Amino acid sequence: MGAREGPEQRIPVAPADIFVHPKWRSSCVACGNDIALLKLQRPAVLNTQVQVGGDSGGPLNCQAADGHWEVHGIASFVSGLGCNGPKKPTVFTRVSAFEDWIAEIMSQN
Repeated sequence: MGAREGPEQRIPVAPADIFVHPKWRSSCVACGNDIALLKLQRPAVLNTQVQVGGDSGGPLNCQAADGHWEVHGIASFVSGLGCNGPKKPTVFTRVSAFEDWIAEIMSQN
């Protein structure tokens, strides 16, 4: 294990706990289904330095009226020039389109 660089948390994920959408095709990124679920071996600990709101490649989280957080999108494509660069929009996978699949995976695991 390398030296700690900051407030990061390393949380293992077993190979059997990686759930890639069954219709995902790496040979056809534009075909959709660009989503996977990871079951962490332990919960992440949120604090002043570790939050749900995100960096490039992370989720698009929105806080609901009652204060809980919901994932609304997952960064599918982010330009190397940064988020929403000129003529290089950030593309998100719409999580709500996969609610049934997510619920099924969570109920089984």
